[in-house]
Amino acid sequence: MVFSIGPRVLPAFCGMRILFSPRLMFYALALLNLGCLLRVSCEIPAYESNLALAWGFLPGSAILELIAVTLFVANLAVTFARPPAHLRAQQSAA
Repeated sequence: MVFSIGPRVLPAFCGMRILFSPRLMFYALALLNLGCLLRVSCEIPAYESNLALAWGFLPGSAILELIAVTLFVANLAVTFARPPAHLRAQQSAA
C-alpha cells in the first residue's frame, strides 16, 4: 500500500513536489510484487514439505524486494531534492 499511495501523497505533503519518475515507481512496485509472490509461493513448499528447490528461490525473492525498496527510496530522494513545482515555474519564468 505504501508503494501505491506513497508516491502520490508524500510529494504532495512535502511542498507540492512532482514525482521524479512515475515509471521508476512502477518498476519498484512490480519488483516488490514479484518478490512477494515468489517468496510466498516458495515458503509453503520449503517449510512444510522440505522441498530443497524452493529454498533456493527465497534469497532471490529477498534481493528483488530489496531492489524494489531501493528504487522507491531513490525516486523519492530525488523528488524531495528537487524544488517544489511552484518554485520551478518561477525559476524558469525568470
